[in-house]
Amino acid sequence: NLMPRGEVRNKMASGLFNNAKEKGLVNGLVFDEIRRAIPGANMGGLLKDCFRNNKKKKPLSEMMLRDLPRSWKANVVEAKPKRKKTKKKKEEPNAVEKLEPVPIKPMRRIVESSWQSGRDV
Repeated sequence: NLMPRGEVRNKMASGLFNNAKEKGLVNGLVFDEIRRAIPGANMGGLLKDCFRNNKKKKPLSEMMLRDLPRSWKANVVEAKPKRKKTKKKKEEPNAVEKLEPVPIKPMRRIVESSWQSGRDV
């Protein structure tokens, strides 16, 4: 996003992608970002190794991560989804707790004229 589109951006993104391929670190994020950063005409050169083994050549727009060679994804370590910690419910005793009735307070009468409070009644 920070680099303007052009030859410099294409070379930089291609170099990063080739480095990730060699190290086996191409995951979904890397693949999505390279497709976003490089135009389709240049993308064919980066993915030429994919088409050597496959007789059917998919359009670049339909390429998915699973279509890439395993060697490109060999060293990717996916994070395990974090489990939510659940609070254990306190065991309730067998005896049902009796709730004490809330005392009802007697109504109070407020005597105040509207001119004293500034409110219209």
